[in-house]
Amino acid sequence: QGYCISPVINTFTTSDAFHYCMRVPNTVFWMTASPSMPHVLKGRIVNAFKAIHNRQVLHGDPQLRNMWI
Repeated sequence: QGYCISPVINTFTTSDAFHYCMRVPNTVFWMTASPSMPHVLKGRIVNAFKAIHNRQVLHGDPQLRNMWI
């Protein structure tokens, strides 16, 4: 946690889901991933996925709205 994955603050379950409360990546500036973001940031996302996959971690819902930069 902390390099590619934001630190988990808390977890909880509801009747239909398991939820993670996570710290935002940066307190000064952060954004949700989007198709129009610069290629350099897209590359960072690809590298982050490679890093977590190398640690046997899978992302359960890899949508742009679930990716913070």
